Amino acid sequence: MKRLFFATLLFAAFAALASGQPTTPGLLASEQLKLFKSNRELLEDLVSRSIDLANANDPLTRAKACQKATSDIGRAMGTAVRADDAERVAELGEYLTALMDQGLTPTLTDARRQTPVGSPGEIELVQFHERASLEAEQLELSIPAMGRIGTSARVKDARAKLHIAREALGKVGR
Repeated sequence: MKRLFFATLLFAAFAALASGQPTTPGLLASEQLKLFKSNRELLEDLVSRSIDLANANDPLTRAKACQKATSDIGRAMGTAVRADDAERVAELGEYLTALMDQGLTPTLTDARRQTPVGSPGEIELVQFHERASLEAEQLELSIPAMGRIGTSARVKDARAKLHIAREALGKVGR
C-alpha cells in the first residue's frame, strides 16, 4: 500500500512538473524546446526513481529511492539557481518539500521502527539518515537568500517550508 502511495506521489510530481510548462501562445518554438529539454532529463530521472520505489521491498530501500529523487530535483534546482530563475527555484523547492514530507521522512520513520537496535541494518540506516540530512541541509543552503532569487516571495516561502521539512527529517534519527 505504501509503495502505491509513494509511486503516486512521484507520479503527481511528474504531472505537476509537466503541467508547469507554460503554454503561452506567444512562446517561441525555441523557448518551448528549451523548457522541454530542461524538464525532460528530470522527468526521466523521476520515472526511474518511481520504478525503483515500486520495486522496493523494505522501507530503507524505498527511502533510498526517495533520496535519489530529492538529489535529482536538487540538481535541477542548482541549474535554476545558476540561471537566476526564481520561479523555477520556487517550483522545485515545493517539489522537494513535498517529497521530503510525504516520502523520505515517513519512509525513514518506518525503517527506524522496523530495524532492530544494534543490528547491521541499524548501522546502515543511521549512516543513510546522516547523509540524507546533510544533503537536505546543503539543498536548503543552495537557495540564495539574496539577489533576484532570494528576494522572491515564492522562493522565501519555498525555502521556509524546505527548512521545516529538513528539520523534520533530522528528528527521525532521534
